[in-house]
Amino acid sequence: DTLFSLPDAFLFSKLVEFKDQYPNLIEKPYEQIYRDVRRAVDLCHRDGTIKRRVAEEPAKYIEYDPHLIPTLKRLKRSGRKTFLLTNSLWEYTNVVMNFLMGNPPGLLELDWLDLFDVVIVGANKPAFLTDPRLWMYRVDPRSKEGYLSNTEGVIDGNAEAFLREGKVLQGGNYTHLQEILSLNSGSEVLYVGDHMFSDILRSKRQLGWRTMLIIPELTDEINEM
Repeated sequence: DTLFSLPDAFLFSKLVEFKDQYPNLIEKPYEQIYRDVRRAVDLCHRDGTIKRRVAEEPAKYIEYDPHLIPTLKRLKRSGRKTFLLTNSLWEYTNVVMNFLMGNPPGLLELDWLDLFDVVIVGANKPAFLTDPRLWMYRVDPRSKEGYLSNTEGVIDGNAEAFLREGKVLQGGNYTHLQEILSLNSGSEVLYVGDHMFSDILRSKRQLGWRTMLIIPELTDEINEM
C-alpha cells in the first residue's frame, strides 16, 4: 500500500518463483521467506546501504522537480512557517536537499536551510509522532559528521531564542516541534508525507494534524482523466 513495499514484493516474488522451480534448494516455507526478505530490507535501511548508494548518484534515484523549490519559497514569502521532518540523518539529508536545489554534484551548500524555520533529522517516525519522552539534540550543520549537542528544548515559550542557537535538530518528538513553531493546536499544522502509516495516519489520529498524502503513482491516472 506504499511505494516502500515494492522492494519487498519484488524480492519475495522472485524467491517464490525460484523456490517453485527448484524446491530442493529452498526448504523454508513461504512465510519464513517473506520474513527474511522483510528483515533484510529493514537492515539495508538501518545500516545505510541504500542511502550510501543514493548519495553517490542522487540523479539516478531521485526525480528532480523544478517546481519544488519555487513552491517552498512562495510558502515562506506568504508568512507561513515551514519545517522539514525526516528519518534520514543530517549528512544524507544535506546531500538530497542540495540535489533538489539544483546544486552541482559534490557541492554541499547550506542555503537550502533558508527554506525552513526548523529542520529535524533522525526523527525516528512514527515514534516521533507518538512518544513524548523522546529527547532532542542540536546538529552542527557545518561539521562534516553532523556533531550533536544536548538541548533543553524551548524554555518559557521562547521559541525564537531556542532557534537562534541553531535550527537543525535531531530526534525529539511532536511536543518539541509544536513548541518550536509556537502552535496552540495540532489543527494549525499541514503535514505532507508519502507514507500512509508512518506519516499520515499517526499524525492525523493521535495529534489532530491536517495531512496531505503524496501518491506519485496516481500522476499517470490523473493525466488520463
